[in-house]
Amino acid sequence: MKRYIKSSVSALAMSALVFGGVVVASVSMVSGPVFAKSDNANNGNGNSDRGNSNGNSGNNGNNGNGNSKSNGNGATASSLGALNAAHANENAFLNASDNSRVGLIRAYETAVYATFDAQADLDSAVEAYDLAVATRDGAATALTEAQAALAAEELLAAADATYVVDPSFAAAVTSAETALADAESALGVVDGEVDTAEAALSDAQGVEDTALEAAANKDITEDAITALWDLLEITEP
Repeated sequence: MKRYIKSSVSALAMSALVFGGVVVASVSMVSGPVFAKSDNANNGNGNSDRGNSNGNSGNNGNNGNGNSKSNGNGATASSLGALNAAHANENAFLNASDNSRVGLIRAYETAVYATFDAQADLDSAVEAYDLAVATRDGAATALTEAQAALAAEELLAAADATYVVDPSFAAAVTSAETALADAESALGVVDGEVDTAEAALSDAQGVEDTALEAAANKDITEDAITALWDLLEITEP
């Protein structure tokens, strides 16, 4: 079965930005979903950090009949076993009962595309997470700079009793603290969305696995999965 191993987002590093008595928490999170195949996977070339791959699915071996699936033969047909029912024409797929072999293969095809959708949702969530991390880091840097500017002014005031610190420096620190707190809050929300997307992908993979097991009458090899995807004309996004 095609597998899209979900990303792992972990809050592992806490650093403290301490300046002028103000402590700022900065959480560093790392995410990186990895695309991989299970023992029953199709041969795809996973080359994206987000888990998408360029598979080998397509219309190979199509017999030119617009109303039917591709035809397999020899060892491929033998490896497919009951999944050779995927040769059925489009009308057969449309009209098959859910519990028939063709109906079970149709359910598997639907599950595969549901996994694609779940992977895309996870990719989007991870991209949003990365943006939220960058925003949080920028806010933390801005606070550090505001604190440094205020501290420099306070040193001048300490050295010269007549020197008055402009209130705008303290105001800038307060503003930067608020911006950082907002950014960290937003990051927490997006982190939760990544967790939700990971769970949804895992569920979709489970449904896909179950659907394949139901449709097949034997253990399925990687080559058989490739052949089945060709018959069903499944292409990865």
